[in-house]
Amino acid sequence: MGVSARPLDAKHRFWRMLLEDKFRPSPKPPPANTPQNILDVGCGLGSLCVDMAREYPSARVYGIDLNPVPLEQGKIPINCTFVTGCIFTTDAFEPGQFDFIISRDIRSEILMDEWGNYVHRLFELLRPGGRVHFIEMDPWPRTDDGNLPANDAWVQYTEAMQQMMEARGLQFYGLTEDLPASIESMKPTSQTVKTYRAAVGKWTKGSFLI
Repeated sequence: MGVSARPLDAKHRFWRMLLEDKFRPSPKPPPANTPQNILDVGCGLGSLCVDMAREYPSARVYGIDLNPVPLEQGKIPINCTFVTGCIFTTDAFEPGQFDFIISRDIRSEILMDEWGNYVHRLFELLRPGGRVHFIEMDPWPRTDDGNLPANDAWVQYTEAMQQMMEARGLQFYGLTEDLPASIESMKPTSQTVKTYRAAVGKWTKGSFLI
């Protein structure tokens, strides 16, 4: 695996650890709940697609990304298909095709003005009664006791990054605060919202991420 690919793979393993491998279409594991078609939007290296294909061998798992997935054909399960293209313009999928759609770490890559169109597109691809998991990270630094000073170097760095992102029309911070409302405004639906806290520091250099 190349150096450029390692951060993406580490992020996948981070999400699996943080969410305790709960990437399922419902709280019930198979065979009680077995989807027929799964889509991972912005699949990156394809790691999550491969994991889902193995967990649901009777389902068809699709991943789409702007860049080709750098996996050897022999390492891709037979029930897993990767599409190179844009979710807005691809004709590889049919309306109502998917039981389960995962959108992970996508919002900071989409212009704020296009977010509503993105949500609409995912619900267009979802079958009635299907589920979409929006999984986003808000890297704004916080402490449990609220004592992180405003002049902290990390806070100042984050504020500078926020200004740079907003100047490009992108949102990277504060995603967890307004994500539920932004989805509800585009597509009225039942929601379950869960927030997880992730520690940062020297532990990220452990064997799990390296």
